[in-house]
This record gives sequence, C-alpha cells and structure tokens, in this order.
Amino acid sequence: MESLRRTPSPFSLALLVHGILLGIVMVSFSWTPRSKLANTYPPAIVQAIIIDKESLLAKLDQQQKVIPDPQKTIPSKLKVAEQQAIELQHQQQEVIKKAQQEVKRQQELEQKKRQEQIRLKQIEAEKKAKEEAQYKAEVEKKRKQAEEQKKQQDQARLKQIEAEKKAKEEAQHKVEVEKKRKQAEEQKKQQDQAQLKQIEAEKKAKEEAQHKAEIEKKQAEAKRRLEEEKRQAEATKRKEEDRKKAEIDRRKAEEDARRQQELQASIDAEQKATQTKIAIEHFIPQLQARVQRYWIRPPGTQDNMVTVLQVELLRTGEVRNVKIVESSGDLTFDRSAQAAVYKASPLPLPADAAAVAKLQSFNFKFCPGSSC
Repeated sequence: MESLRRTPSPFSLALLVHGILLGIVMVSFSWTPRSKLANTYPPAIVQAIIIDKESLLAKLDQQQKVIPDPQKTIPSKLKVAEQQAIELQHQQQEVIKKAQQEVKRQQELEQKKRQEQIRLKQIEAEKKAKEEAQYKAEVEKKRKQAEEQKKQQDQARLKQIEAEKKAKEEAQHKVEVEKKRKQAEEQKKQQDQAQLKQIEAEKKAKEEAQHKAEIEKKQAEAKRRLEEEKRQAEATKRKEEDRKKAEIDRRKAEEDARRQQELQASIDAEQKATQTKIAIEHFIPQLQARVQRYWIRPPGTQDNMVTVLQVELLRTGEVRNVKIVESSGDLTFDRSAQAAVYKASPLPLPADAAAVAKLQSFNFKFCPGSSC
C-alpha cells in the first residue's frame, strides 16, 4: 500500500502533465496587456502555441510502455514540461514585446499622417492666398489701364479744343488784316481821287490863268506855288500818318505773334508736365511690383503694415541710398522693405527726362501685397 501511495500511475502522471501544460496555455491566452491606446488602435496580433491533447497523451503512453520504471521517468517528464512552459512563457513575452513595438510604430505613422495633412492644408491655403493676390493685381491693372485710356482721351480732346481755338484766332486775325488792307486801299483811292480832282482844278485854273491878263499871271503863279506847297504839306502829312499807322499795325502784329508764342509755350509746358506726371504714375506701380519680387516677408508681418522710404537714385537707375522716413512700428518689417529696394537695383526708369530728374529723390510707400 505504501509503494502504491508513492508511485503514481501512468494515467495520473499524464493527467498531471496535461493539466500543467493546459494551465500555462490558458494563462497565456487569458493574459493580454492593456495599452493606453487600446481604444485608438486595433489590438495586436498575439501568437500562441496550441498543444494537441490527444497527441500529448499518446506520446506519454508510448513513453510509459518503453520505460518500465515510472519513478525515474516522471521527474524527467516534469522537467521537460517545466522547460516547455518556460520556453512558452518566453515566446509569449516576445510576442507581447513585438505587439508593443507594432503599437508604437502605428502611433508614429498616425502622427506623420496628421503632420502631412496639416502641411497639405497649409500649402492649399498659401496657394489660395496667392491666387487671390494675383486676381487683385489683375483687377488693379485693368483699372489703371482704363484710367490711362481716359487720360489719353482727355488729352486728345484738349488738343482738339486748342487747335480749334487757334484756328479761330487765326481766322479772326486774317479778317482783321483783310479789313485793314481794304480800308487802306479805300483811303488811298480817295486820296488819288482827291489828287486827280486837284490836278484837274489846277489845270483848269492854269488854262483860265493863261487867258487872263499878265497882271493876273503873277497872282496866279503865286497862288499856284501856295497850293503846291499846301499839297506837298498835305502829302507829307498823309505820308507821316500812313507811316505811323503802319508802325502801329506792325507793333500790333508783333504783339499778337508774341502772345500766340506765349500761349503755345504755356500749352507745351502743361503737356510736358502732364507727360512727366503720367510717367511717374506709371513708374510707382512698376517699382512696387519689382520690390515685391525681391521682398522677403518677416515672420509675423501683417498685410496692413505700411512704411515710407526715401529713395535716392542715380540717372542710371542705380539705388544710391534708402532711408526710413515713416516707420510701420515694426523695425524688422521696415528693414526688410529697405533691403528689398536695394536688391531691386537698378530700377527701370521712365523715358521722360523730366520724370527721371524728379525721381533722383522721392518718397516710396511700401506695403505687403496690394493693400497700398
């Protein structure tokens, strides 16, 4: 009885090993580490070793038939079972470690995905802002073209009015000249007629005098001399009056010509000033666009920021000096605008020489985009 109590039967030994192994397997399947991100990511795949109960029992029965002494085989079976359990536990720990690594990798991939989405949204926003800025620039360009066309039309209309005025004044001047010429011809005709009448009268008087007595001849001769002197005096007087009148007409014509030249010079000066103003107005948008290309936006710059710079140029368009005369309140923004003007040198100067002279030193208002 005592020997039977010490030595377990092969069947009980098989059941014992089976229970130990089954318990280990159950523990390995039931124990799963809980992760803080269990609700965010799918559970990791756990690898497990499945033990076939029937094959295990068959192997144990076969070993019992081969080995007649169960007291020697049971400890070795238990040791094998323990080693298998330990190895199974190591495999389970390795699987858990791989699962944790997979969870970490999934987290990193999710983080990279969110960062990529943020970057794509930022790129889309920048693209949209650029398209809006281009649209505003096109609208502003069309508005300026319309204003330029209207200015040209106004200038053409002004030139037409001046030409009509000049033509009218010339026509009036010709009428006045023609009127004076006719008056002079009429006056000369009257003088000639008076002279003819006088000659006829003298001739008649002479003929009558020839029929008079010698006594009256002296009186007639004296009278003729007096009349001749009177006629010469009148002719001299008329000639002097004609000379004075011609001098007055000449001075008046010279005065009219001088006034006409002064009027034309004033018109030319106004047109030149208008051309210079238009050239400068065209230069400022070109300067704004060129400086914008070389401007680097500092961090934190707002679109409503404005700075006024005093720009000094050479006649070649080279930038000689740039000063900040009105700050935007942000020195970094002011310095970036100042640097952009230097980088944009040389500037495309207008063809008008007067405009170039005025642009030797001028104030330039700079602001981001098209908010000026």
